[in-house]
Amino acid sequence: MMLLVLLTAAALQAPPAPVGTTAELPPVEGPPASSAPAPVPSAAAAEPTASDAYNDCVRRASAEPEAVAKLARQWILQDGGLPARHCLGLAELYGDMPGTAAETFAEAGRISESSGDPFTAALYAQAGNAALLADNAAGAEGYFDRALVAAARRDSGVEPRDRADILIDRARSRTDLNKIDLARADLLEATQLAPKN
Repeated sequence: MMLLVLLTAAALQAPPAPVGTTAELPPVEGPPASSAPAPVPSAAAAEPTASDAYNDCVRRASAEPEAVAKLARQWILQDGGLPARHCLGLAELYGDMPGTAAETFAEAGRISESSGDPFTAALYAQAGNAALLADNAAGAEGYFDRALVAAARRDSGVEPRDRADILIDRARSRTDLNKIDLARADLLEATQLAPKN
C-alpha cells in the first residue's frame, strides 16, 4: 500500500508514474471544495503536462472508466508512455475488466523493465493483483514473480515493506493454487522483511 501512495505522489511530479501493489485501489477524490471562484486562466497559461493528464485520469477513472479508457488509448497512440498505459489499466480495473487490466499493467511492466525504469516492480505487482481479481491465480503468481525479480535489483528503490507486500500478494495467489508450503514460505519471508507489516 505504501508503494502505491509513493508512486501516486511521484506521478504528480513526473510523467512516468505507475501504481503500487495493492489489489484494491484507494478512493480517488477530486480537489477539495472551495467557496472561492476558480481562477481565470491567463492567455499565457501553460499547456497541460503529462502529469496533468495522469492526474486527471486518476481523478476520473473510477467515475468514468469507459471515457477514461478511450482517452488513455488515444494518449497511448500519441506516445503517452507508462502514464498512459497505467491510466488505461486503472480505467479497465474500475470498468470491471480486471483480466484486461492485468494485461495492460503487465505490458507497462515490460516496457518499464526494458528501460530500467524504477516502477517495474509496482507495475507487475498491480498486474498480479488485477489477475487475482480476475480469478487467474496462475497468471498472478507469474506477475508477482516478475515483480519480486524487479524489486531485487539494487536500483529498484523498492523498500523492504513493499517487497513484503508483494510476497504477501504472491502467497495469496499460491494459496489459491494450493501451493500451501510456498505460500507459507512467502509469508515467513514477508514477516522477516517487515515484522510490523
